[in-house]
Amino acid sequence: MIRSKYKRTALRIGLRVGVVSGPGQFPEDRPGRIVEKDVNRWGTHWQVEMADGSEEWISALETTEMGIGWYAIEEST
Repeated sequence: MIRSKYKRTALRIGLRVGVVSGPGQFPEDRPGRIVEKDVNRWGTHWQVEMADGSEEWISALETTEMGIGWYAIEEST
């Protein structure tokens, strides 16, 4: 089952993540790495530098079922 591969992981700088934005996609199709943390009055947000050079900001990862959202791909080294 695909979802068993993606486990609960604490967000942190250096973590490799991926995003699913539609049917038939997997997190590895659009990978990135967390490069910055921003804490403000609205909460904690993490800057992700995507493999294609674009930047995204996230606040959480999906941990249960495969669906639209962000997933940890692997532990940082």
